[in-house]
Amino acid sequence: MINNDLKRIEKSIERIRKDNLPYNEKIEVNISEKNVKIRKKWDIIRRIVAIVMTRLVAGTYLEKKENRQKKLSTIIDIFEEKYQFRQVLTKREKNYLENPSDYKDLNIEFYFILEAVKMLLWVLSVIDIEFDDFNVFC
Repeated sequence: MINNDLKRIEKSIERIRKDNLPYNEKIEVNISEKNVKIRKKWDIIRRIVAIVMTRLVAGTYLEKKENRQKKLSTIIDIFEEKYQFRQVLTKREKNYLENPSDYKDLNIEFYFILEAVKMLLWVLSVIDIEFDDFNVFC
């Protein structure tokens, strides 16, 4: 843990106290300041698109919509041209989009990844939500 990590903990505790929220006195740093990378708005938007595209493929395969399956590559190409989202895909997501599967558990996993978008939209100040709302599915 570095000095900036301690400052970040103190700052977080101040915010939590100000909002009268409970917190752990022995709060720890999960990600050190030296390993944190602040993402630009454009990168976050691209990550949102990557998640939505992955969710679209998963939903299409879960619902077994053969007409949609044929059109997926066209839709993905349109969004790739506009957002270059493939650059921010994880290896698993990239593999999944290149080789969609009828494997139900995998499709369900990628289907529910859409939940992460809510947090990213909040980070961008696109939506205003209370912390309790993060426990509610989109």
